[in-house]
Amino acid sequence: MISSLSINFSFPLLKPQTIHYGPFKTINIKNRSQMKNYFSDNKKQPKGINGSVVPSPKRGNGSERERGQGIGIAKFLQGKNYLVTGATGFLGKVFLEKMLRTAPDVGQIFVLIKAKDKEAALNRLKTEIIDSELLKSLEEVYGKNYKTLVMSKLVAVPGCVCEYDLGMDPLRANEIAAKVNVIVNSAASTKFDERYDVALNSNTKGPSHLLNFAKSCKNICLFLHISTAYVSDGEAKIIQESPLCMGESNVSRKRNNISENQTSVPSLDIDNEMRLATNIMELVNDSEVAKEMKILGLERAKIHGWPNTYSFTKAMGEMIITSLKGDIPLAIVRPTVIGSTYKEPFPGWIEGNSFHIIRNGKEKWSDRANLS
Repeated sequence: MISSLSINFSFPLLKPQTIHYGPFKTINIKNRSQMKNYFSDNKKQPKGINGSVVPSPKRGNGSERERGQGIGIAKFLQGKNYLVTGATGFLGKVFLEKMLRTAPDVGQIFVLIKAKDKEAALNRLKTEIIDSELLKSLEEVYGKNYKTLVMSKLVAVPGCVCEYDLGMDPLRANEIAAKVNVIVNSAASTKFDERYDVALNSNTKGPSHLLNFAKSCKNICLFLHISTAYVSDGEAKIIQESPLCMGESNVSRKRNNISENQTSVPSLDIDNEMRLATNIMELVNDSEVAKEMKILGLERAKIHGWPNTYSFTKAMGEMIITSLKGDIPLAIVRPTVIGSTYKEPFPGWIEGNSFHIIRNGKEKWSDRANLS
């Protein structure tokens, strides 16, 4: 039995140091005396270099199963059937590629894709996942017929996490409920300033809808929810991870930051937040809905102690599934900003992720939703 778990991949901040790095070159660290040679245009060793440079991580060969190492993840994947959401997005696509490469004898992987019908869902599966540059790397493992293997494993299912029944055909839903062992929820709207109604549907209601479906699955052994490290209080410090409690705002989690003109800690009522968004939509002209929903989301997030709509609605999504999980084995993973691939299946791949741009002294985020 796997108990509820949350993981934050944040790292403690290092003490700032001003070091000028020379042109990039491959480094083979053997001992500290060689460090002065790492900076080609610094003739003198920068002060404090011994404490600021660490060896590069060792690169293993093959999967953990091939090496006989690891904590048993590859072994766990074998033979099970999966329901995966958000698979057309960046993180979900990486998950599928890694699983197909390291655990080829997994069962069926039902991929929930936002589409009007089976044909449209299958087309998105082929064009956005199977034909992607990332999954083409599987040819090196399985040869030219790799697509045949992939097509035998991946099953396109039209649907949407924003709908109560996940928008699935009842017959297909019953089939999946009878077969699936693991549900992986990677679907989300990742725009920091998303419309409040849209973010609530995808990031707060979505996980709840998926959890309700999980309760109908006869052989479920894991519900894996991809959250974000930014549901925490945002302080630059090492924190002890713990599940978010229903109705607990970030203001109450860090009472020392309450402003002087704030007489009491605001109560966070998720149902009330959903009603508020609906009521505002009914009162605002159609031409102003998008603008007002963005403003409302940011306002509500700041009132309750979160910096943006994204982290606020993701936090509420965590609260709901943690409080309603019942006997469902639940794991919550909280990654921070995710960059390009480091090594596998090849270095530098990135698609559809957020890019932090600083232009003329102003910060800007470029991102897109990943609702699949």
